[in-house]
Amino acid sequence: MLKLWHQPIEQEHTYLAPLIVDSKAVLLWETCRRKIYFYLDETGFVADGRGFMNGLDAESFLLEVLCGLHSPVIGETEILGQFRQFINLNAKHEWVQKFQSRMQVWFSLIKEVREKYLYNFGSQSYGGYLRRILQNQNSVQIIGAGSLVEDVLPWLQAKNVQVFARNLEKSQIQVMKHFSHFVEAGGKLSLHPLENTLPSSEVLVIAAPISHEQLKTIVSNSTNKWKYVIDLRRDAKLFNDRDPQIESWITLEHVMEFFSQQKDLLASRQKQAFAAVEQWRVAQMDKVTLRPFGWEDLCG
Repeated sequence: MLKLWHQPIEQEHTYLAPLIVDSKAVLLWETCRRKIYFYLDETGFVADGRGFMNGLDAESFLLEVLCGLHSPVIGETEILGQFRQFINLNAKHEWVQKFQSRMQVWFSLIKEVREKYLYNFGSQSYGGYLRRILQNQNSVQIIGAGSLVEDVLPWLQAKNVQVFARNLEKSQIQVMKHFSHFVEAGGKLSLHPLENTLPSSEVLVIAAPISHEQLKTIVSNSTNKWKYVIDLRRDAKLFNDRDPQIESWITLEHVMEFFSQQKDLLASRQKQAFAAVEQWRVAQMDKVTLRPFGWEDLCG
């Protein structure tokens, strides 16, 4: 049985903190918007009636999160990429080992829900947004080489893209697997170490949590003045050293505002996706009642 405790990052009630975290029995997944604690034990517990979920309720919530239904960008794929990366990094943890086969069921449903209800939103992903506003720009620089960048790259295949990473060895496989697709589309893709001076380009995308101080140094040291700077850092709005010569400086808040304008258009699809996950939960509950070995029979 899956048991988890969920805490939105905005949560102010410290008394809702989870039980004592033992790294052997509890696995923590943390994103910029939430913390989810996965528990190995089977005991029940209560914490003010909020935060804790068990069994199919926990699975359904996790599926909704991984489908992008609880994200500011409805249907975004970045959260699923982050979860896969989290699982890979913790592949030897007992929780991951226990739920490995069950995850295949989750990923299958996520794929089905996304294909049926959440695809073809175009700019409802960071990559789609970038392709939309950069359609007339050919050269793009990206600071960062994590899961967000990997999701963005397929949308920029016809362009000349330079990726600047803090750890080249770690990033090479993740980034350069897109190389042949860029060549086929008539673009270029190259990976470079991140330095405090960048060469000439039309667009700069910041997709790594670099400090304001480092970004200020990069902007001031680079003789090139980009037409667009797109700052996707969580605290982008707090950066006050923007070069006035840069034609357009777009922060994460600007991107979120654009997505919110399309909220009504997405409401119907989002509702259908939630219903699909709920139908799956009910069907799984029926299976549990019909199987003599209960929940563990489903996991095996």
